[in-house]
Amino acid sequence: RLNGAISSADPTLRELLIEGGVLMKSLIWNPLSYAVVYGRSLDAYCLVQGLLLRKVPPKKLILVLPPREEDLPATELASRPQLACEAFRRGDAVEQRIHELLSNLGVRVLENFKLCGVQQDPRQRLKGIILEDYNLTLDEARTVAEQLASADAEDKGGSNVPPPSGFGKSAPPPPPQDKKRH
Repeated sequence: RLNGAISSADPTLRELLIEGGVLMKSLIWNPLSYAVVYGRSLDAYCLVQGLLLRKVPPKKLILVLPPREEDLPATELASRPQLACEAFRRGDAVEQRIHELLSNLGVRVLENFKLCGVQQDPRQRLKGIILEDYNLTLDEARTVAEQLASADAEDKGGSNVPPPSGFGKSAPPPPPQDKKRH
C-alpha cells in the first residue's frame, strides 16, 4: 500500500473521501495536493464526479485516460493482468461531451497516457507519477528525452533551469490548455 494512492475498488473509499476528512481537506486547501484519477471505466468518471461534488477545485483534478486496448501492442496485451474496462467506444459523442465539460470546468483531461510507475518521498508517500505518452511519435519522444537529459544535466550542475514543459519534476501541473478534438 502506498500512502496517497487509492483504488476506486477500495471498500473504504467512501470513508476516505468523507466530507471534512483529512484527505478532502488536503485536496481542497493544500495548494500542493492534487488528485489524479487513472482509468477509462465508469468508476473513474464517477470518482471525478464525487470529488467535484465534495468541493474539490476542478483545477486540482487530473483525469488520465490510458491508451485504448485496441491501440496497445499484442505483446503488452498478453502480459496485462486484467481486462480493459472502457466506459465508451472510440469517438463516442457522450465521452467527447464529458471531456469537454470537464475541461471547461478546469479539470485536466490527459488522453492516451500509460501509468508506468510512481515516485515516493522518503516517508513512503506518493510524490509523483510516471506516465508514458502514447500521443507522441517516436521522433517526438526522442526529442523530449533529449530535452529531459539536457535539463537534468544542467540541474545537476547547480542551474535552476526547469525542465521543458514541467517534465520530470514533482511540481503542480500547468494550467489546463484548451484542446480541440479532431
